[in-house]
Amino acid sequence: MISDNDVIFSIILPVYNVEQYLPKCLDSLINQTLKNIEFICVDDGSTDSSLKILKEYAQKDDRFVIVSQENQGQGTARNNGVKLSSGKYIMFVDPDDWIKIDTVEKLYNKFIETDAQVLQFDYISYVEDEDSYFEAQTIDNLKNKYDINIEHKSFFNWKDIKSCCFNLGMAVWSRAYSREFIVKNNVHCSAGRNSEDCLYTIMSILLADKISYLDKALYFYRIRIGSCVNSYSEKILGVFKILEEIETFLQNNNLLKELESEFSNFKIETLAFDMKICPKSCLNEYKKSSRKILSKEEYKKMLSLNHKTLSIWEKIFSIRNKCEFGLKYKTIMILGFKFEIKRS
Repeated sequence: MISDNDVIFSIILPVYNVEQYLPKCLDSLINQTLKNIEFICVDDGSTDSSLKILKEYAQKDDRFVIVSQENQGQGTARNNGVKLSSGKYIMFVDPDDWIKIDTVEKLYNKFIETDAQVLQFDYISYVEDEDSYFEAQTIDNLKNKYDINIEHKSFFNWKDIKSCCFNLGMAVWSRAYSREFIVKNNVHCSAGRNSEDCLYTIMSILLADKISYLDKALYFYRIRIGSCVNSYSEKILGVFKILEEIETFLQNNNLLKELESEFSNFKIETLAFDMKICPKSCLNEYKKSSRKILSKEEYKKMLSLNHKTLSIWEKIFSIRNKCEFGLKYKTIMILGFKFEIKRS
């Protein structure tokens, strides 16, 4: 029996300069069908009116807990939010995203049904630049790419999904968590400013005995130009520190040898992915750092993922449209030289 004073869920928001999007996000939170929620909002040194908006909502709804910190990045903001939380369960929402009105109720019911420590669910991507939506379905991805089916399992753990345990989706907001499990195992985000949730996700998946899957798309993920995920920045070099932290975690938990192949593939794919948005000003440093942590064979594989083989005619002249992380480009190939022009 839930009393009116029980805090069942803590929703944690790291907030930084999102005044344009914040009201839509907060409206989706305060109107949840399950009311026993607290909203832990950590303002990460915003310079726009984000903090003012948070305070305005807090004046109308006493479920808000608002704290401010100097700008340290989403990872630190999320970690501080967890420390302040008191709910039995935790979920993260990014302040430019939003959730369905019955999200927390559905998650709570699934937790009660399965007694899971981690609860995976689906989400819908909204491409702001194109005003289009598409749903990411975990089950279909696992079936198609890894021949794994978790559809009818009450719960599972990493041994059931070993081949894809590093590729189940790194976003912390695509899962909900038992707070007791998170605190007991010191699951935390990296303090970095890019890919900081990779460590949190990998720790939670590999340490959990009971992971459950809710076959519902509950979260709307906004893909927008200018978000920290889609920005070209020298901060991308922080990925090497994060990979080092993940490797240390695996070593400390005697998992590195058993998951050697999976971790190798994860490093290759992660570095190839980030290399695509690495600024030219630090590309040489990025490649140098990659060679330090990859074997020669791994480094070759990483480079190969960034180079699609073109026909001889395409190398002479071709024009292609490309959309990457919400940014649009026109790629022109002339006599073997490639030019990329950003499209409006």
